[in-house]
Amino acid sequence: MLEIVVKVACALALLGFQPQAKEAPGHALPVQQGVLAPSPATPVVSSPVPVVAGCLSASQVADYARRAGFTEAQVPQMVAYAYRESHYCPGEVNSSSGACGVWQLYPCPGPQAMEPMANAWLAREKCLASEASGAGCFAPWGG
Repeated sequence: MLEIVVKVACALALLGFQPQAKEAPGHALPVQQGVLAPSPATPVVSSPVPVVAGCLSASQVADYARRAGFTEAQVPQMVAYAYRESHYCPGEVNSSSGACGVWQLYPCPGPQAMEPMANAWLAREKCLASEASGAGCFAPWGG
C-alpha cells in the first residue's frame, strides 16, 4: 500500500502538485491541509458555468477547455476526449483504473479533480507535460 502511495505522490509531484495548508484564493473548492493543490504557477480559476443535472454540455466542456488554456485548435479534440472518457460528467470515476473527472485524469489527483474547471486545468497541465516530453498534447488520452 505504501508503495502505491509513494508512486502516486511522485506522479503528482511531476505534475507540479504540492500539499497546501490554507485556502487558495479564487479556488472553486476549499483546499484543506494534506489535500493536493496546484503549484503557485498553475492558474486557479473558479467554474464559469454551474454543473446542471450532474453532466455538462459540449459547449460547457469547450468553455472549460478554453479557460484552462487549450488553444482553439485543441478544443474540439479535447471535447471529443471528454465525451469518450466521461460523457461530460465531472463526477465520473473509472471503476477499474480510478481515473476521474471530465477528462478521466489518471492517477486521480483527489476529490478537487471532480470540479470541472480544476479537471480542465489539470488536463492542460497533463497536455503541457506530454508536449514537453515530445509525445504531443493528446498522448495521455491515446491521441
